[in-house]
Amino acid sequence: MDLTITTTPKRRILDLTPDEVRALFALTFGYAPTDQTMEVDRYPAVNASAIGFHHDCLIITDRPYRIQLLSDGVVLVNTDAIRPVSFNAWKVVGYLNSLGLHFGDTTNPAGL
Repeated sequence: MDLTITTTPKRRILDLTPDEVRALFALTFGYAPTDQTMEVDRYPAVNASAIGFHHDCLIITDRPYRIQLLSDGVVLVNTDAIRPVSFNAWKVVGYLNSLGLHFGDTTNPAGL
């Protein structure tokens, strides 16, 4: 009997598809943005340090709302005016986990 455990490599937050990004935004804010209004910025760890982060960073914006995800597990949700917005963190993190993301691993800052 073969008892080998195989694991699927974890995906990076930067690898989210447009549909996954839209679904994440909908879970967070209660509506799905259109392709015309949604902006997605992806910053690998090496570039993210220029904006003050040392982890992969994904920023999803549909004005005035914004989600910032860092590969170390940080989720920032705010408006253009940098006002915090309440959201259901369990839904967001649960969705990210269901996608098989490498999310929240502080031993691997780049999320690789």
